[in-house]
Amino acid sequence: MIRLVVSVLIATTLITAPAEAAPAKVPPAETTRAESAPPDPVSVLTAKLTTHHGVKVVERHRLTIDGEPFADGTRRGVISFRPSGYDTTNRTSLGKVRVLAVGRHTYMSGGPITSALPKGKTWFKTSSKPSRRTPFYGPILLTEPATLRALLATATTTTGRVRSGVIGSKALARVSPSFATKKAFPIGWKLWLGRTGLPTRLVTTWTEQDALGELGKSSDIRFSSWGRKVTLVAPPASKTAT
Repeated sequence: MIRLVVSVLIATTLITAPAEAAPAKVPPAETTRAESAPPDPVSVLTAKLTTHHGVKVVERHRLTIDGEPFADGTRRGVISFRPSGYDTTNRTSLGKVRVLAVGRHTYMSGGPITSALPKGKTWFKTSSKPSRRTPFYGPILLTEPATLRALLATATTTTGRVRSGVIGSKALARVSPSFATKKAFPIGWKLWLGRTGLPTRLVTTWTEQDALGELGKSSDIRFSSWGRKVTLVAPPASKTAT
């Protein structure tokens, strides 16, 4: 199945006054600058998880087999938050397939799906749980607060608002409802946070062993327009097939 499968112009004006007699020296007033603590990413994210609001996403992913390029693609879409899990829609560059997940079902249309559908049908419908699915090729779903918390706990480097580290696949599976695996492998990650503390970019890299050989995988996700209003509607039953 095709897996669910983003200037500041600074104007500076320098005004120079005519030379005058030097004014009497006034002792500088004491100032105290209170350094505000950076926002907590998990708390900020949790506050954004409002029903019928969401975030725009763009993911670029790549797969190699034994070091040789095999496939790459791009997914563009939106995620709509709901009380349990989320709805989502995206389009993939691989096969030009559109994926729409609403409620307890996922719908796919376009590309190779079209030729497999009965006449008059434009969507293929399958069952899916809102809290278990993911729209990404990458294994880390940052819209899960517990997942974001676990990820940040494994950070080994922090530079400004950029953090990076490594999380184990089994440790990720324990906290993320959307990720499941029986294999143990490290997942390298790098996360960019905006001024508000919300994620703006996540890059992950990992390797798995498969019958085809060594699978090298990478994902680069950009997030934007956090909190935008999003309402996704399922296709009419007359246009779906199972």
